[in-house]
Amino acid sequence: MTTVKTWVVDNIVGSLESAVLSDRQNFKIKAARACETISSDVLPQESIVQIFLRFPEMFEANSVRSKLFKRLRRYCVSDDLAQEVFDYISQVAPGAISKVGEILARVNALLFFRNTQLYNIFDSNLGHMYESLTYEQKMEFAPKVLATHGYLLRAINPPDRNKNLCLLAVTNSGTALRYVPVKLKTKNLMELAVLESGYALQYVTKKYQRSMICIALCRAGLNIMKHSWFLTLFMLMSEKERNNCIKMEKQERDDRANEWHAQNY
Repeated sequence: MTTVKTWVVDNIVGSLESAVLSDRQNFKIKAARACETISSDVLPQESIVQIFLRFPEMFEANSVRSKLFKRLRRYCVSDDLAQEVFDYISQVAPGAISKVGEILARVNALLFFRNTQLYNIFDSNLGHMYESLTYEQKMEFAPKVLATHGYLLRAINPPDRNKNLCLLAVTNSGTALRYVPVKLKTKNLMELAVLESGYALQYVTKKYQRSMICIALCRAGLNIMKHSWFLTLFMLMSEKERNNCIKMEKQERDDRANEWHAQNY
């Protein structure tokens, strides 16, 4: 009976409303119906699937997202329950993951790191979520996280910052060099860091800083000259060396511009 009623509402009543009401009014009515599917009597994963199948655009409604978030928070009292929710949605309506992924990640941070599908969609602002994990979980997911967000090496205790984790970190975030233990700051590692970000030069050991000044300038561009710490190092070079560095930076900048132009025109 419920299925028949739902069909009538969506296909007959809904069609009439779309023809008579304004887009704004129609949106509000659909949002209200989506909210009706979210209750303590219905598993949240079932509500998500139902909304996705009936009116997926309603996942954009603030009222729906808010009510869904609250329902998931009440239901997912354990990591296992959160995983069950994710698995059910993935199997029954995989397309819904992109619609509710951000909500699921907010409800359970571990869920975000455990599931590649979620991680790949929403991996831009994961610092807070990563730092909210237990330390054991941080270590478990460190290789995955540091491969894309090297600055989060700071969340790992110094004794556990091994060679591999440090390499992953500076390869994609050169300034993560500041969190690398001194004993692991090899010349090669520091060069990799400066090649990724010229600003990493300030964290290079003094013994090698002078030899990497030109690399830093070429990678960071002339804006790095605005920083007093860089100017102090830059002035350690002879005038001839400084001029050569500036010429190298300009050449690299021109080469990048020409390459971009060739690819886009």
